[in-house]
Amino acid sequence: MILKGQDLYSSLDEATSSSSSDEEENLESEEEIHPCEGDLKSYVARSEKFGLRHKARNALMCALSEEEYTKVHSFKSAKQMWDTLALTYEGSLEVKRNKLSLLARKYELFEMEENESRQTMFGRFQTILNKLSFLGRTHDNFDHIDKLLRSLPRKWRPQVTTLRASKNLEKLSLEELIGLLKVHELELQQDDAGRK
Repeated sequence: MILKGQDLYSSLDEATSSSSSDEEENLESEEEIHPCEGDLKSYVARSEKFGLRHKARNALMCALSEEEYTKVHSFKSAKQMWDTLALTYEGSLEVKRNKLSLLARKYELFEMEENESRQTMFGRFQTILNKLSFLGRTHDNFDHIDKLLRSLPRKWRPQVTTLRASKNLEKLSLEELIGLLKVHELELQQDDAGRK
Protein backbone atom coordinates (compact mmCIF):
# COMPACT_ATOMS: atom_id res chain seq x y z
CA MET A 1 0.00 0.00 0.00
CA ILE A 2 2.77 2.43 0.88
CA LEU A 3 4.60 1.79 -2.37
CA LYS A 4 1.42 1.94 -4.45
CA GLY A 5 0.40 5.18 -2.77
CA GLN A 6 3.67 6.77 -3.77
CA ASP A 7 3.64 5.30 -7.30
CA LEU A 8 6.76 3.31 -6.46
CA TYR A 9 5.36 -0.21 -6.76
CA SER A 10 6.03 -0.21 -10.51
CA SER A 11 9.74 0.16 -9.80
CA LEU A 12 9.63 -3.29 -8.17
CA ASP A 13 7.87 -4.77 -11.20
CA GLU A 14 10.29 -3.08 -13.58
CA ALA A 15 13.20 -4.50 -11.63
CA THR A 16 11.93 -7.98 -12.41
CA SER A 17 10.65 -7.60 -15.92
CA SER A 18 12.86 -5.16 -17.75
CA SER A 19 16.34 -5.12 -16.32
CA SER A 20 19.07 -7.65 -16.08
CA SER A 21 21.01 -8.04 -12.85
CA ASP A 22 23.98 -6.21 -14.43
CA GLU A 23 21.80 -3.27 -15.36
CA GLU A 24 20.28 -3.23 -11.87
CA GLU A 25 23.74 -3.17 -10.30
CA ASN A 26 24.64 -0.27 -12.56
CA LEU A 27 21.51 1.57 -11.49
CA GLU A 28 22.33 0.98 -7.85
CA SER A 29 25.74 2.57 -8.20
CA GLU A 30 25.54 6.38 -8.22
CA GLU A 31 28.81 6.79 -10.07
CA GLU A 32 27.40 4.93 -13.08
CA ILE A 33 24.89 7.68 -13.90
CA HIS A 34 26.65 10.26 -16.06
CA PRO A 35 25.13 12.22 -18.91
CA CYS A 36 28.32 11.93 -20.96
CA GLU A 37 27.97 8.14 -21.29
CA GLY A 38 25.00 8.35 -23.66
CA ASP A 39 22.35 10.64 -24.92
CA LEU A 40 20.35 12.89 -22.62
CA LYS A 41 17.13 10.83 -22.85
CA SER A 42 18.95 7.73 -21.70
CA TYR A 43 20.52 9.66 -18.84
CA VAL A 44 17.15 11.05 -17.69
CA ALA A 45 15.51 7.62 -17.90
CA ARG A 46 18.29 5.98 -15.90
CA SER A 47 18.25 8.78 -13.33
CA GLU A 48 14.50 8.42 -12.88
CA LYS A 49 14.79 4.65 -12.43
CA PHE A 50 17.60 5.15 -9.97
CA GLY A 51 15.55 7.68 -8.00
CA LEU A 52 12.40 5.57 -7.98
CA ARG A 53 14.23 2.50 -6.76
CA HIS A 54 15.85 4.41 -3.92
CA LYS A 55 12.54 6.03 -3.01
CA ALA A 56 10.93 2.58 -2.95
CA ARG A 57 13.74 1.23 -0.76
CA ASN A 58 13.44 4.21 1.58
CA ALA A 59 9.64 3.86 1.81
CA LEU A 60 10.03 0.21 2.74
CA MET A 61 12.69 0.96 5.34
CA CYS A 62 10.50 3.62 6.97
CA ALA A 63 7.50 1.29 7.13
CA LEU A 64 9.31 -1.61 8.79
CA SER A 65 9.47 -2.48 12.45
CA GLU A 66 12.91 -2.86 14.00
CA GLU A 67 12.72 -6.64 13.74
CA GLU A 68 11.75 -6.52 10.06
CA TYR A 69 14.39 -3.87 9.39
CA THR A 70 17.17 -6.14 10.66
CA LYS A 71 16.10 -8.84 8.18
CA VAL A 72 16.45 -6.65 5.10
CA HIS A 73 18.62 -3.62 5.88
CA SER A 74 21.66 -5.03 4.07
CA PHE A 75 19.85 -5.50 0.76
CA LYS A 76 20.72 -2.92 -1.86
CA SER A 77 17.49 -3.01 -3.83
CA ALA A 78 13.85 -2.57 -2.88
CA LYS A 79 13.08 -5.64 -4.99
CA GLN A 80 15.31 -7.87 -2.84
CA MET A 81 13.72 -6.42 0.30
CA TRP A 82 10.21 -6.86 -1.06
CA ASP A 83 10.77 -10.47 -2.13
CA THR A 84 12.26 -11.39 1.26
CA LEU A 85 9.39 -9.79 3.16
CA ALA A 86 6.81 -11.39 0.86
CA LEU A 87 8.33 -14.82 1.40
CA THR A 88 8.50 -14.24 5.16
CA TYR A 89 4.88 -13.14 5.55
CA GLU A 90 3.05 -14.77 2.66
CA GLY A 91 5.13 -17.90 2.40
CA SER A 92 6.10 -19.90 -0.64
CA LEU A 93 3.65 -20.78 -3.40
CA GLU A 94 2.96 -24.10 -1.69
CA VAL A 95 2.22 -22.37 1.63
CA LYS A 96 -0.11 -19.91 -0.13
CA ARG A 97 -1.97 -22.78 -1.80
CA ASN A 98 -2.39 -24.57 1.53
CA LYS A 99 -3.63 -21.39 3.21
CA LEU A 100 -6.03 -20.81 0.36
CA SER A 101 -7.31 -24.36 0.56
CA LEU A 102 -7.90 -24.08 4.32
CA LEU A 103 -9.64 -20.72 3.97
CA ALA A 104 -11.80 -21.97 1.09
CA ARG A 105 -12.90 -24.84 3.31
CA LYS A 106 -13.67 -22.43 6.17
CA TYR A 107 -15.76 -20.39 3.73
CA GLU A 108 -17.64 -23.46 2.48
CA LEU A 109 -18.37 -24.76 5.99
CA PHE A 110 -19.15 -21.36 7.50
CA GLU A 111 -22.18 -21.34 9.81
CA MET A 112 -23.51 -19.09 12.53
CA GLU A 113 -22.60 -20.59 15.89
CA GLU A 114 -25.13 -21.23 18.65
CA ASN A 115 -25.87 -18.05 20.66
CA GLU A 116 -23.58 -16.01 18.39
CA SER A 117 -24.69 -12.46 17.59
CA ARG A 118 -25.07 -11.56 13.97
CA GLN A 119 -22.36 -8.90 14.41
CA THR A 120 -19.85 -11.47 15.69
CA MET A 121 -20.82 -13.85 12.90
CA PHE A 122 -20.40 -11.10 10.31
CA GLY A 123 -16.98 -10.23 11.75
CA ARG A 124 -15.83 -13.84 11.44
CA PHE A 125 -17.20 -14.01 7.89
CA GLN A 126 -15.53 -10.74 6.90
CA THR A 127 -12.20 -11.97 8.27
CA ILE A 128 -12.39 -15.07 6.07
CA LEU A 129 -13.31 -12.94 3.02
CA ASN A 130 -10.42 -10.55 3.66
CA LYS A 131 -7.91 -13.38 3.99
CA LEU A 132 -9.21 -15.05 0.82
CA SER A 133 -9.02 -11.75 -1.04
CA PHE A 134 -5.45 -11.20 0.17
CA LEU A 135 -4.52 -14.55 -1.36
CA GLY A 136 -6.28 -13.69 -4.63
CA ARG A 137 -9.57 -15.58 -4.24
CA THR A 138 -12.72 -13.52 -4.54
CA HIS A 139 -16.41 -14.28 -4.89
CA ASP A 140 -19.10 -11.94 -6.11
CA ASN A 141 -21.42 -10.18 -3.68
CA PHE A 142 -24.35 -12.51 -4.41
CA ASP A 143 -22.24 -15.52 -3.37
CA HIS A 144 -21.49 -13.80 -0.05
CA ILE A 145 -25.16 -12.96 0.55
CA ASP A 146 -26.25 -16.48 -0.34
CA LYS A 147 -23.55 -18.01 1.88
CA LEU A 148 -24.55 -15.87 4.87
CA LEU A 149 -28.24 -16.70 4.44
CA ARG A 150 -27.47 -20.43 4.23
CA SER A 151 -25.28 -20.20 7.33
CA LEU A 152 -28.06 -18.95 9.59
CA PRO A 153 -29.62 -21.36 12.13
CA ARG A 154 -33.07 -22.91 11.78
CA LYS A 155 -34.87 -20.24 13.83
CA TRP A 156 -33.89 -17.71 11.14
CA ARG A 157 -35.46 -19.71 8.27
CA PRO A 158 -38.70 -17.66 8.07
CA GLN A 159 -36.66 -14.45 7.78
CA VAL A 160 -34.37 -16.01 5.16
CA THR A 161 -37.39 -17.11 3.10
CA THR A 162 -38.90 -13.62 3.37
CA LEU A 163 -35.63 -11.97 2.32
CA ARG A 164 -35.21 -14.28 -0.65
CA ALA A 165 -38.79 -13.58 -1.79
CA SER A 166 -38.91 -9.83 -1.19
CA LYS A 167 -35.40 -8.53 -1.93
CA ASN A 168 -33.29 -8.53 -5.06
CA LEU A 169 -30.31 -10.31 -3.56
CA GLU A 170 -28.19 -9.43 -6.61
CA LYS A 171 -28.31 -5.75 -5.63
CA LEU A 172 -28.25 -6.15 -1.84
CA SER A 173 -24.94 -5.29 -0.14
CA LEU A 174 -23.50 -7.27 2.76
CA GLU A 175 -23.98 -4.25 5.02
CA GLU A 176 -27.66 -3.95 4.06
CA LEU A 177 -28.17 -7.65 4.73
CA ILE A 178 -26.54 -7.33 8.15
CA GLY A 179 -28.83 -4.38 8.91
CA LEU A 180 -31.91 -6.42 7.98
CA LEU A 181 -30.67 -9.33 10.07
CA LYS A 182 -30.07 -6.98 13.01
CA VAL A 183 -33.73 -5.97 13.02
CA HIS A 184 -34.77 -9.62 13.01
CA GLU A 185 -32.23 -10.45 15.74
CA LEU A 186 -33.74 -7.73 17.96
CA GLU A 187 -37.22 -9.16 17.34
CA LEU A 188 -35.99 -12.64 18.30
CA GLN A 189 -34.42 -11.25 21.49
CA GLN A 190 -37.67 -9.50 22.40
CA ASP A 191 -39.62 -12.71 21.80
CA ASP A 192 -37.20 -14.65 24.02
CA ALA A 193 -37.42 -11.99 26.76
CA GLY A 194 -41.23 -12.01 26.59
CA ARG A 195 -41.33 -15.77 27.14
CA LYS A 196 -39.28 -15.57 30.33
